[in-house]
Amino acid sequence: MSTDANSTSVESDETLQSLDLGAYALAICILVVLSCLERGSKGKRPGIVVPVDLLGDDKLTYAYAAAFGCTSSTILRLILSENTISINVSPELRHWVKIPLWLLLSAVVSLKFYPIFAAISYKIEPVGIVAGIIYCTYLIGELIYQLVQLDITTRNRSSIITYVPILICYGILLCHFVYRAIVSVKTCTKSGHTGQPVTQLVSYSYERTYVKWLFKSNSGNTLVGIGNVQEANVGAYQRFESYRTGMMKRLNDSSPLRTSPRVIFTFVVSTLILLQLSITLCLLYQPLRQYAVVALNDLNSTALFDGDLILQVTDVSFYTSFATSTLIMALYSILIYRSYQRDLRRMYSGDFSFLPRKVKRSDNKDFIASSLRYSGTQIAYMFWCYVILFVVILLLCYMLAFLLILPLTGKVSDQFLIGVKAIFPLVAAHYIFHLCETFLVNRYFLQNHTVQKGTSGDVQRVIAVKNRKLFSVLMYFMFFFHVIIGFLTCIRRILLGGAIGILTLARIDRSLLPRGFEQLDSGYKSYVGLIMLELYHRNPILIVFCEELRQTLMVKDKRKFISLETPGNHVCYQNSISGSELIQRRKRIQNMWFKAVTLINNPSVRRHHDGKIKRSDFYPDRTGDFTK
Repeated sequence: MSTDANSTSVESDETLQSLDLGAYALAICILVVLSCLERGSKGKRPGIVVPVDLLGDDKLTYAYAAAFGCTSSTILRLILSENTISINVSPELRHWVKIPLWLLLSAVVSLKFYPIFAAISYKIEPVGIVAGIIYCTYLIGELIYQLVQLDITTRNRSSIITYVPILICYGILLCHFVYRAIVSVKTCTKSGHTGQPVTQLVSYSYERTYVKWLFKSNSGNTLVGIGNVQEANVGAYQRFESYRTGMMKRLNDSSPLRTSPRVIFTFVVSTLILLQLSITLCLLYQPLRQYAVVALNDLNSTALFDGDLILQVTDVSFYTSFATSTLIMALYSILIYRSYQRDLRRMYSGDFSFLPRKVKRSDNKDFIASSLRYSGTQIAYMFWCYVILFVVILLLCYMLAFLLILPLTGKVSDQFLIGVKAIFPLVAAHYIFHLCETFLVNRYFLQNHTVQKGTSGDVQRVIAVKNRKLFSVLMYFMFFFHVIIGFLTCIRRILLGGAIGILTLARIDRSLLPRGFEQLDSGYKSYVGLIMLELYHRNPILIVFCEELRQTLMVKDKRKFISLETPGNHVCYQNSISGSELIQRRKRIQNMWFKAVTLINNPSVRRHHDGKIKRSDFYPDRTGDFTK
């Protein structure tokens, strides 16, 4: 039986490898056909097939999101796999060779999914639809065969659950291509092909809607925010109502600004990866627990440990850490999305104050280069933040159980309380000392003059010290006291910094490094590069303004079409620029001669002229550059 099972698994592995190689061969064939039908920049074939334009319009966002979702399981395998390719090299060189091979493997994997993205937005729609249907059908068949073989070899159908989101994404893609095929056939049978060129648009309806919404929102009386209290003497109920109204306005902010497709794809892939990882953790826990039950049978009646008690603590710790880390990552997804929209709207309005000074002064090439790293950086940070949070919360639950809860309930020995008994007096003394200092300052050393606290209606005492002699005596004694207490506060700062760093690892919209060192945070720089790139390429205000200029020129010059090509590639633009430069040069030379003649004929004016008449003023043709 074991020999038959081994032979069956070997045959299934060989079949899967053959299917995988067939997918790569089919992908190369489809890309060659699409490239031969695509025209290049000079109108010649073959051309470059663009998989996805992340800076263009977002009409096909859901299709691209499903296509990126299909890659999530492959990305997860790339992250978790350590021995993907067997290398016969020495151990000293193995770590150097592993990284290039991982990069090569990621490039090969991206080649496998390249035809799906190319078929979604291919200009020749029938060819793209046929290629998409053929390739998606092949990949769905390969995945189904892999799941069937997985069910036969492992006899564990629960592991198939991790591939359900991938099958859903493939189904959405196949339905998308079939729907486009039906719509295309109906359109051709009803109206036929007109042969007229499609008018190029700079702006779309949602961008105009956003600009109209800006005009409408700016005409209001107040800005959306929390606590628009103008008077300092309002009551507590009025302050609460103002706070509640401001919060509801922020939560119900119906801005028509659309999210970038790149951000949507990034969060779709990261969500699917975390979903598959969480399902994998749940599936692996039960076998590991059964193994732990067998291993803990010898510890049932020891002095310090009880096997059943350890299993109970493990169950509670696992499910607590799993639920807490999952909720935190879900909350982070919402917070990052809200922060992205808020920062982008502030930049659209010209407000760059939230950017650190050194990051703001970075070179433009650094912004573009760092924007390329955004999606991969965000996905990797979300993945590792989830894993680290799960492990840290699991360890904290163990420590809390064995060092505090179980000793207090008498289920384990009191020896576990030795550490808590040693640390608790120091922590209590620190906080009591801090409260006493605050009480003394508020009671005896602050003057009674009050000022308004920020923009709210609360009041506070002014920073003006009274009883200067007593205050000086207190400062003298605090100098020596805080030398001792400072050791505890130093440890507290280290622990808080590490905890906040672990908790906010996935928040690349905020820098983890202190002020002045933000440029060293590669994750934050990739986020800033993303919003800077979208500021110049997806700014609705700028795009609508360009469209208005284009429409005005079309009406003024009575032209039916104005090219949207890059000015550097347009012949008429180059001719107009060269002609205007020639006219400006002639005008500059003419003005210089007029100036020289005027100064020669008017000696009195020459005295008020700052500087002497240079030789170049009389002989402008001998100067090197007239464009300065």
